[in-house]
Amino acid sequence: MIRKHIIKEGADWWKIFTNRIVKEASNKAIENGCNNELVNNLLNNSNIFVEKNGDGYVLFNNNDIICKIPKTSSFDDMVVMSINALTNWITTKLNKNMNENKKQIKLTESEFKQLVSESVKSVINEISKSGMKKKWINKIYKVITPLTSSIYRDDAWQNAKYVLNAIENVVNKNAEMNVWCENGGYWKQIHEFPNYKEYKFSIYFPEDDFEINGSLKCHAAGTLENPFERYDITVTMW
Repeated sequence: MIRKHIIKEGADWWKIFTNRIVKEASNKAIENGCNNELVNNLLNNSNIFVEKNGDGYVLFNNNDIICKIPKTSSFDDMVVMSINALTNWITTKLNKNMNENKKQIKLTESEFKQLVSESVKSVINEISKSGMKKKWINKIYKVITPLTSSIYRDDAWQNAKYVLNAIENVVNKNAEMNVWCENGGYWKQIHEFPNYKEYKFSIYFPEDDFEINGSLKCHAAGTLENPFERYDITVTMW
């Protein structure tokens, strides 16, 4: 098997040869309307190869045969033949890819109308969900605001649980509500400041397929010895 040589790693003669044909073929292809970046990716000194073939040579781009170059006494003749072959090859290849891409994305009129219709429906649906979510959040805030406007004192977070129960009563049979604490719910160690205990919750509305997420925080308002002797409550929903 004849060994394939990478042109840029060959003799100086081949370096001159490949530099010239790659540069001029690239310029011609770009002048013909081919994409600059695509041309440079396919035609450069690192992916053009030459293999001796009898008295002539074969020019490669990676594993693609570009052309056969007969050995002549004129270096310029070989350069011109190679430039023309490279230009035709890259132009044909990129035009073929472009046409295939156009075929893949070409839609019939009915398909286009259906795509537009589905997109419009999707947007309207999301707007509708956003409006319903905002409506339910405002409804919940209206009910719980009086419950989150005081400083509380208890031993088992009863008032925080009252607020969570009030939220659940608002959504009632329309949604499924889940409440949990992560790592006990404490933001810092119990005697560090600032500190709060956090309850996270989610409210899923199955009929309309949207979810409200929320956080209830009990902020320490007690003493250094007993930070949560008193606390206030804030609720955030999104």
